[in-house]
Amino acid sequence: MGSYQRGKKIQKTIKNKNMTIARIIITIGVLIIFAWLVYLIFFEEVTGTTRDLLFILIGGFLSSFQNIIDYWFKKEKRNE
Repeated sequence: MGSYQRGKKIQKTIKNKNMTIARIIITIGVLIIFAWLVYLIFFEEVTGTTRDLLFILIGGFLSSFQNIIDYWFKKEKRNE
C-alpha cells in the first residue's frame, strides 16, 4: 500500500469518526428537546392553543426519532 493510499484511508477514518461524533451530539440534542417538551406538557400548566402547539412539536420530534433509530440500528453497512 503506497503512502497516498494510506493517507486516503486515514482521511476516510477521520471523516467517519467526525461524522459519528456529530450524529451523537445531534441525537443528544434532539432527546433533550423532546424531554423538555414532554416536561412542559405533563408538569407545567399549559392551556389552550399553546398546548396544541406543543403536541404538534412532539409529533414532529417523533418523526425525527425515526431517522435517529435508522442510523443507530440499521444493519447494513453505511457508506460515508
